Amino acid sequence: MKQDLTVHQYSLVANYFLSAHFGSASFNAFPGWTHIYGPFLIYFSSGNDEQILNAVEAQVTIEQEKWPYSFVNDNDYPLIRGSVSGKVTGQTKAAITLYDSTEEQYDLQQLGYLYATTTDANGNFVINNVRPGFYKIVAYPVAGQGSENLAEQTVTITAGASEIVDFFLPEPENILWAIGEANRRSNEFNYADQDRNYKWEFEPPVENTFIVGESDPKNDWYYAQSQPGTWTIKYQDNHDGHSRTLRLPLAAASKSVLLVSINGNNIAQLELTNYASIYRSALQSGRYRSVILPVEPSHVLTGENTLDLTVHSGAVMYDCISLQVNG
Repeated sequence: MKQDLTVHQYSLVANYFLSAHFGSASFNAFPGWTHIYGPFLIYFSSGNDEQILNAVEAQVTIEQEKWPYSFVNDNDYPLIRGSVSGKVTGQTKAAITLYDSTEEQYDLQQLGYLYATTTDANGNFVINNVRPGFYKIVAYPVAGQGSENLAEQTVTITAGASEIVDFFLPEPENILWAIGEANRRSNEFNYADQDRNYKWEFEPPVENTFIVGESDPKNDWYYAQSQPGTWTIKYQDNHDGHSRTLRLPLAAASKSVLLVSINGNNIAQLELTNYASIYRSALQSGRYRSVILPVEPSHVLTGENTLDLTVHSGAVMYDCISLQVNG
């Protein structure tokens, strides 16, 4: 959820606590605010790359078992902590974020303490060693097509106690077609797995056609629509008198105006805030935005249909795109 300009560097070691880059909020502390960062272990190993990585991973496991460190003596560092666990149903593959700055959004949190995990194969999660206090806890899917899903509850963590919080993330039905999965990232698409470099912004095509059932998202859809032009999705549908729901979640946007049309019918014109991530060489995410658009029955054709995504300015990064049949 927090990226920064350090992603442009190689072999860089830094503690970078707060920033407003890549769509993060500016830091504004209120009078009397306190926060403890650390302790930090600076660990040096030797050997070849594989030996160094193995040694670091082994040391991480050792340090995690010691957390919280008993040698710290500070009122802002409680040694007796609590835990929270639960189960996610519906879409069981989910990310969980626990945070205690109740005046901030979970993905913009700067002032308080934040804990995060993901569910196991059965939708279960647990977060241990949580500082006592009042928290919000958020769940959102990292698979499926429920891109708008975001469940939130509150929980009070007590020292030495365990709390249980469950979530339901409904998975949409009757999905006609989909490109990618709802994980708030563009990681399934072309170039998203490359090392960061400013050149990738200029590699995706200006004009692009993706044919559902024939084209491959890994090769034929790209991490970002980064130049003015139109990307077209062609798909088969049937004029059945039912409306459709177009899910067009955005993993990031930069100074963007995006026109959405189906079969020549304008569906939306999105004017998107600059989150400064794509032109700073982010390849998978920036600040996320869920976009859900209705499609009228009269806009649906029997046979080949076309969805046009026209960038007039700026750039956009797509999470997953899907079309749902209503009725």
